[in-house]
Amino acid sequence: MTGTPRDLDTLLSETLKSLPGMVRTRTTVALGTVKSTPVLPIFA
Repeated sequence: MTGTPRDLDTLLSETLKSLPGMVRTRTTVALGTVKSTPVLPIFA
């Protein structure tokens, strides 16, 4: 997670894309969440 869109751009363009074998990236941005649960319930 990054603080600003500019931070995200820097992470992608200068850090990740400079790794050997990295050709392209795909980014999805969530503007909001309906429900966020850290643990999935397991029903037995």
